[in-house]
Amino acid sequence: AIAAAGALLRYARATQSRSLPHVQALLVERETSFLGMDTATRRNLELTETLRGQPAPTLCSLLDNCVTTMGSRLLRHALHHPWRDPAVPSARHAAIAILLDDGGQTLRLLRQCLRGFADVERIASRIALQTARPRDLSSLRDSLHRLAEVRALLAAAEAPLLSEMRTQVATPAAALDLLQRAIRPEPAALLRDGGVIASGFDAEFDELRALNDNCSAFLLAIEARERERTGIANLKVEYNRVHGFYIEVTHANTVKVPDDYRRRQTLKNAERYLTPELKAFEDKALSAQERALAREKVLYEGVLDRLQSDLPQLQQVAQAIATLDLLAGFAESALLRNYCRPFFVMRPGLEIEGGRHPIVESQFTNGQAFIANDTQLGDERRLLLITGPNMGGKSTYMRQTALIALLAHVGSYVPATRAVIGPLDQIFTRIGAADDLAGGRSTFMVEMTEAATILHHASERSLVLMDEVGRGTSTFDGMALAFAICRHLLEKNRCLTLFATHYFEMTLLAHEYPELANVHLDAVEHGQRIVFLHAVEEGPANQSYGIQVAALAGIPSSVLKAARRQLREFEQRAAINPLQPDLFAAALSTAAEASDPVLLPAIEKLSALDPDQLTPREALDALYQLKALLRACE
Repeated sequence: AIAAAGALLRYARATQSRSLPHVQALLVERETSFLGMDTATRRNLELTETLRGQPAPTLCSLLDNCVTTMGSRLLRHALHHPWRDPAVPSARHAAIAILLDDGGQTLRLLRQCLRGFADVERIASRIALQTARPRDLSSLRDSLHRLAEVRALLAAAEAPLLSEMRTQVATPAAALDLLQRAIRPEPAALLRDGGVIASGFDAEFDELRALNDNCSAFLLAIEARERERTGIANLKVEYNRVHGFYIEVTHANTVKVPDDYRRRQTLKNAERYLTPELKAFEDKALSAQERALAREKVLYEGVLDRLQSDLPQLQQVAQAIATLDLLAGFAESALLRNYCRPFFVMRPGLEIEGGRHPIVESQFTNGQAFIANDTQLGDERRLLLITGPNMGGKSTYMRQTALIALLAHVGSYVPATRAVIGPLDQIFTRIGAADDLAGGRSTFMVEMTEAATILHHASERSLVLMDEVGRGTSTFDGMALAFAICRHLLEKNRCLTLFATHYFEMTLLAHEYPELANVHLDAVEHGQRIVFLHAVEEGPANQSYGIQVAALAGIPSSVLKAARRQLREFEQRAAINPLQPDLFAAALSTAAEASDPVLLPAIEKLSALDPDQLTPREALDALYQLKALLRACE
């Protein structure tokens, strides 16, 4: 790390051809300081870029209510660096609570004040590299002048973080005084154009500028005197950068030109002349202009040199303003979107009531309401096995849980009615289907690579999202992998897991592992159509509604009819001669083939069942009863 830092500093000095006075220290960011997130997790959660590579809608674009560019940069950094230690985010939560305590009045005044701040951080860097432009310095001066107003707004703030920010926004008096004396209120955009240094800052420069500024009055005086002397009413005394000063007379009046006029240029309709007096003034005026520009350049560079000693304080001010802007932006989001303050506890788990997906919720229009859901994870409930229809909201539910935990560790309020967050060290996601053809990896290979990362690195304090593991290969292979991965997460990793699947056989794992709970997203079927309720309920789902979702996607009706016929054929074939031994049928098939008289109660119970009259819930209960009878026979 030391060698890399040295190489980087040397490269920066070489490219800038100067020292780097604004680089005050090197800070080491350790992975253990932040909530761990790999590349796949950052992509799947769409923190600063959508899955399609667009800048919006993302979590960053949603929360970026910042009124300064410094605040926006800090927000982007914060979303990728959530603090693992709850002390920092808790301090931010306390500051946001103070900003919202008076109904948002302090918040509105603070945001209005911050709106006029320039990018002090970037300007400080340009000052250090001697590349700051005149308007950079004028905007810096105006920003420093507003620091007193910021301190006044924070005078009554009781939150420790806001008190710290009030101290850090102390006005650099020497820098402000220098900028007020040296730089014009509205300087020119470029130094070479002049009009940058204020009057009264340097006596020599004021003298040169006065000579240059009085040029117009002198020319008007010469013009009036020459008109009277020659009797030429339309005589003009003018200046341009190519030919300098001249007296212009139309051809009709050339006969009135005095003998002391010397021809300088002939035009189509006029002649231009020069007199000894005008020539002498020209030499003096042009010389004064050049010397004034040279003197102004020297003075401007001197201002930049004198500001070097104030760089540490300017950088401190920039960081404080960025933090205040970030906190004000978080508070604004909480106020507008009804976010709540999360709380950290030492016991493991997540308790979220009324959780919502912030990005999805923001896309709702025309009075639509996002269906809020609860999430309960802890020592006795470490894995939620989520079943339900396609398009039912499983991925949204999983992502919103991760985003709420992430926002809490960033220091923002969260989209929920209540959120209690236990200790977390990492967030992992295995969501969606994507290949990496350039890297030679199929969709299934990408899926397994991400799953392997989770199985190798997830700990008891990790939050893991697993979506449809094993769907990229055959049914046997996929189900076997899904079972094995789920068991490993429960037995070895012991992490807090949301595991979405369409393998309904996996729901029976709840009988084997008490820390696994079945939940499902509900849906209602009307004829051949389906209505998604997006509500998370306890227990397993009864079906996936795949054909109904295909109808919503626009699959032709002929294809849908054929699919339904094929589905019935598969179901009938499975009832007669199952293609695969699953958890539901294994014990019953063994019992049905047995001839031992002690198994007769189970066989009689099975014979008395009418499958066509059973609801899915009754069928599942009957299976449990048959299983109990078989266990009694053993």
